[in-house]
Amino acid sequence: MRALGGVGAVARGIESSNWRHGITAAAESLASRESGATAAFDRNQTVAARTSLAQDGPTINLLSGEEVTASHPHYYSYVAVAAMVRILREPTLSPYHLTVVRPIGTIVASLGHAAVHLLPTIMPLLLGIPSSADSDERCRAVLIELTRLVRVLSLHVRPYSDGILELINLQLDDAATPPMQVLAVRLAAEFCAALRTELVDHLPPLLPPLLALLHCDRSDDRLPTRHIIRFLSTFCDALSDHLCFVVPELLWLCSVSETPIFVRTRSTR
Repeated sequence: MRALGGVGAVARGIESSNWRHGITAAAESLASRESGATAAFDRNQTVAARTSLAQDGPTINLLSGEEVTASHPHYYSYVAVAAMVRILREPTLSPYHLTVVRPIGTIVASLGHAAVHLLPTIMPLLLGIPSSADSDERCRAVLIELTRLVRVLSLHVRPYSDGILELINLQLDDAATPPMQVLAVRLAAEFCAALRTELVDHLPPLLPPLLALLHCDRSDDRLPTRHIIRFLSTFCDALSDHLCFVVPELLWLCSVSETPIFVRTRSTR
């Protein structure tokens, strides 16, 4: 439990008492399930960088093989992330997963490139939450935090391109709600901006669901459509080989009488 006390010492704008209480409750629940496990550690001792994050799984190189002491500038951040990752890895603590997603994203984003070695542990866990989530709330939190991480870490997210594209396609489906579709388009925009030098390879999987959503969007304010048009405008230089697919869809959008005038105007620019 002292490890979780480090969350409050991060001093990076994470002052919300709600998620701090949720983390404490989750950690207590987890500790009660681990018979014979040691729940405390000596602050004066060196914390082993190779921290075991699962009860039965292999030891995960969370801190990149580096021994981190209390004098390390990111010591408390690493301790907090390690504790919250353990919560994410425990299926029986799924009610607390939403509680820890936001602080994990906040800490990792604040660390910037110093958190690159945490990605192999964190990204698979975040990308796996939407597929098992039973509500839009957890999916929404993951989309928001992934968008922030992609913006901060840019090319370092390249190894997780397949998982990010799969998540975007899942939330661009016509069965998703308009707010989720908007968040998916925002994540797609940040993803393409981060991989701009390799954008040609990643645009083809994104275009079909984006263009299909133009036909499916029936929201009153057409917010998903407006974000898609902005996306196409932002990356128009990379779309030269795909204009034969994009232009007819925009022309169709202008020809539909139900399309609001502000959307038609934007689509012709």
